Order: sequence, then C-alpha cells, then structure tokens
Amino acid sequence: MTESFDWRKIVIPKDDFDLSLLGLSSAEIARLDTTGRDLAISKQITDMLVSLSLKARVVVGPELIEIEWRSESVNDDPIEAAIELLASGNYPEGVFLLRTLLKSDPENQSGLYNLGMALSDLGQTEEAISLLDRLVALSPTNENALVALGVAHSREGNIADASKALEKAYGLNPENPYAVRNLGGIYMKQGETQKALPLIQKATELNAGDPAAWFGLGQISVELDDVDTADDAFRKVIELAGHSDIGEAAKQQLTKIAETQLRKRGVGNGERPDAMMYCLAALEKFSALDDAQLKPILFEIAIAGEKGFDINSPEKKYAFNSIEGDFSGLQAVCYMYVAGQRILPGQNMGMDLSNEYKQALSMFKAK
Repeated sequence: MTESFDWRKIVIPKDDFDLSLLGLSSAEIARLDTTGRDLAISKQITDMLVSLSLKARVVVGPELIEIEWRSESVNDDPIEAAIELLASGNYPEGVFLLRTLLKSDPENQSGLYNLGMALSDLGQTEEAISLLDRLVALSPTNENALVALGVAHSREGNIADASKALEKAYGLNPENPYAVRNLGGIYMKQGETQKALPLIQKATELNAGDPAAWFGLGQISVELDDVDTADDAFRKVIELAGHSDIGEAAKQQLTKIAETQLRKRGVGNGERPDAMMYCLAALEKFSALDDAQLKPILFEIAIAGEKGFDINSPEKKYAFNSIEGDFSGLQAVCYMYVAGQRILPGQNMGMDLSNEYKQALSMFKAK
C-alpha cells in the first residue's frame, strides 16, 4: 500500500521496454527517428502509469529510462492496479508495469505472486521461478505461492522440484484444490497413477467448477481403462469450458475414446458416443454457415451415401468438394444428419441418430 505522496524513482535499461507496447507496426516503428521513438516510449509509459491513478514523469535517455511517479491518494495501490491489468487479459502492459513497480517495492508479495504466475503462463519460467522463490523466502507458509512455484517448475520440466513445492503446499493445506490437483498431476507425470487418482478425484470435489481438474480425471481414467468415468469427465470439461483450449482438447479426447472402443452395437441400436461427438462437431462447424452454404454439403454427402458408407471403420477415407477435411463413414453420416435437421427437418436421412443428435444439441446450447 502506498504510504505517502512522495515521488518514487527507478531507472531501467532502455532495452527492457517492449516496443510492441507502442501499438505500432514494425514498419511504423522503423520509420521513427531516435527522438520520435523516445517520445513515443515516454508517452506510453506515462499513459500506463496515469491509468493506474499515478502522476508520472518519464525521461528516456540513450541507454536508460528514468521513471518517477507518485500516488494521487494514500489509498491508491499501483501494484494492485497493475494486477488488474493482468486479470483483464492485458498481459503486456501488466507485466511491464509490475516489473517496473517491483523495482521500487521488491518485497511486495502480491506483486511477486501475480507477476510470477503471469510469467509462468507466458512460458518465461526462469524469471517466474526466481520471483516465486523470493516470495516463498519471504512467506514460507504461503501455500498458493508454493503451488505457483510447483507449476512453474513443472512447466520447465523440473519434476523433482515441482513435486517438492506441491507436496509442501499440500502439507500446509490438504483442502487447497489447486495444490491437490497439481500434486495429482505431478504424480501422473511420474507414473504414480494410484497416488494420483485419489488426489485428482478430490480436486473435482473441492472445486467442481475447475475444468482442469475434470480433464485430469479424464486423463487418468483413460490410463486406467475406465471409459465411463473418462467420458463423463471430458463431457464435464466441455460443459464448463467448451470453447477454450482445454474444451477443444476434451472434445478430441472424447472422439478418440469413441473411435478406439470396440462397440458391438450399430447406429440406431443404442447411443454411440462417437456419433454424438461427430454431431457436436458438425453443429459447431455449421453454426458459421447460412442455409445456402449448408445445402451443397448436405446434398453432396447424401449423393455419396447412396453408394453406402462404411460406418464401422474409423478410417477417414471419404472427402467432399463442399467441405474441407477427410471423413470416416460414420462422421459423414453424422454431418449429413445434422445438416438435414436444419435444412430438411423431419426428413428420413436413412438412419436414426436422434438420441446422439439430441445429446450433441444439448451440449452445443450449453456453451
């Protein structure tokens, strides 16, 4: 917390400033002379600090940048304001400002924690670990700092140090859902499935809204050949985060499960998860198309289907002019069925996929 209205000053190397923060193209930056570039840097830093309710003075020299600021109110906390930039997804400005402000307040624990996590997310694990190590030294019982440190070590491939940090966090608080989930993930990486499973199950119970916990449960269930649990877990991921990267990964896992399982029932004789996933993929694909764009796809697949599709083989051996990609027989049938439900609702498309379509439509609308 800022204690006074005194000016604070730091000096940073000019090379530490990321020119992409200027919001100019590479060509526009190249056209600036030294004076123009320095003025642009000064204005950008000043504007960033002013956005945090700070008064600022910035001088850009040949090699160094001098930055001075002070709060307009004793209640303003510029580090917390910079953290808000990270929370809003503005990583470039948030990271730069936190780095800058921490030079003046190097033991600010909130700043160390949030900058460490942000750099870890950005793949800058060496600096992230350095910051989080400093935080843990300042606050050895900070369980969240230990979790973040463990994750950063894991991302760097240092499983031993990751395990050490996460086990300490778990020891401090066995009910911390992130310590539980990430420690379970480390045990999975170490091949210790039986130690990992109860932790990952517990993580889903402690935080049922965490898609990463459910994804971990799906992964470990696949390893244990527990298809039903894996299927439920990956569906939960899609329900929670269908359009995110982890949601897309869950869809791929569900499709893989469905395609690799030996199933004795054919389409129409019971629900097929593989058909449901193909229907979901078709719904997502077709949502960006109008009816005029969709009709050629429907009719081309329907005409090809008159010769028969091999719906029991996962081999992607069918291709169409109206839609990109290669398709398995069942996939083609599902795409045709979904298109038909929109263009020709109620039309008999040759086989009953109503149950699979209904499930897919429910998942599609839930996102």
